[in-house]
Amino acid sequence: MKNAKTKHDIGVVPETLDAKSNAVLGLFDVNLLKLTYSFLKQSVFKFILTEGEKYVLFYFGTMANQGVYDLVANLGSIIARTVFQSVEEIGMQTWSKELGHVESKEKKAIPTSALLDSGRMLELLLKFCIVLGSIFVFFGPAYTYTLLSLLYGSKWTNTEAPSVLAVYCVYVLFMAVNGVTEAFVHATSEKEQLDRVSNYIMPAFSLGYLAAAYLGLSVFHLGTISLIAANCLNMGLRIVYSVQYIKDYFTTYNKQAKQEEKVDLWKHSIPSIPVCIVFALTFAVTNVSRTVLGTSLMHQGIHVLIGAACLAILAVTMRATERRFLTDIWQLLRGRRMSHAKAE
Repeated sequence: MKNAKTKHDIGVVPETLDAKSNAVLGLFDVNLLKLTYSFLKQSVFKFILTEGEKYVLFYFGTMANQGVYDLVANLGSIIARTVFQSVEEIGMQTWSKELGHVESKEKKAIPTSALLDSGRMLELLLKFCIVLGSIFVFFGPAYTYTLLSLLYGSKWTNTEAPSVLAVYCVYVLFMAVNGVTEAFVHATSEKEQLDRVSNYIMPAFSLGYLAAAYLGLSVFHLGTISLIAANCLNMGLRIVYSVQYIKDYFTTYNKQAKQEEKVDLWKHSIPSIPVCIVFALTFAVTNVSRTVLGTSLMHQGIHVLIGAACLAILAVTMRATERRFLTDIWQLLRGRRMSHAKAE
């Protein structure tokens, strides 16, 4: 004899819902339909954002454009996966734990110490990403030809790949800054704010990116560089939104905090003036070296040595003017590794 069917049993064959329930045609629960629609909408947006550029390239670019873009994007994604993703995870875990998705009326209950610590970590991680991204911006463009020559030979150096990779080095800085600032936004935003960001703001920025990429490829004929430039525009808009959110988030705290305890991204996240001067001089020296020296193996070796010397000068300058920053970021990353080791 079969057991009596209870209300908790789950059948394989669909059944008509209770007439009293909130259902469409007696078969589809309204709440589930709304949830399904939400997932469908997000999936469509995600598909457009992740695959849209490929369709733009396919319809308005050439096979050469597609090959160069895939090559450069694959090389650049290595940095995003190995470095910036770890930095974002550190921030997300800390901010979610300390601040969480707190409702507006409950923000006053957040301890001042938690706000100060979270703000200092944000400034620290943002400065780390700016310094690392600036290395790509001021060192990278002069060595894209050398890198591609070592990895792939003349097959790609005779194309637009070195120029596109040089522009991608600038995009790395945008990507780094955006990753940290958006991590803070997602870790601390209320549900309604996150929904607005996911459903309206980010899709609008990304559609703007696709439009800029289309104009660059088919109207202004800038080649693959137009895609990287459009990506920079997209990331720049997202950074502006995130920085404004962060400024608003700490407004109440900053009004009550002492001057030395205020959260100020521009004051505490920008490298010192000597470091900025070294970056500028490095950009000039390495690009002169690239222009003057030839493409022979010996000349490329000298070019690399010049870059290494500039990098050493940067390291010495950082140690002299950013000692506290280096100590803090080392302790943060070292603590992160130790916690992973204990977990394993």
